[in-house]
Amino acid sequence: MTSLNVKPYDWTFPHQGGIAHFTLTSTMGFNINKRMGFKATPSNPGLYKAKPENGFIEPNGKVEVIVTRAVGPAGKNDELVVAWAEVEPGVTDARLITNSPVLAEVGLVLKTA
Repeated sequence: MTSLNVKPYDWTFPHQGGIAHFTLTSTMGFNINKRMGFKATPSNPGLYKAKPENGFIEPNGKVEVIVTRAVGPAGKNDELVVAWAEVEPGVTDARLITNSPVLAEVGLVLKTA
């Protein structure tokens, strides 16, 4: 099975806003020739934006997701939920992973100082 390594697992933003870079890395498994589709969804889309929101990771490849936080109140932790699934070679729209069985998802902690 292909899996995904995400770094860093959490990030602290100033309440004035800011940018964080997360790296999604495909790790070797039984299906090392499979690429993965991913979707990155913030729990508070009014405060956080992820780019790209969805995309593909080639076998043993990596993708950088940039999270931007707008100015807003501190205090409550939010999450960036990253879901991924193996996709067939002909799939060209990563948004279609919502129609696929998701292998896994992880919630990255977004804190505010």
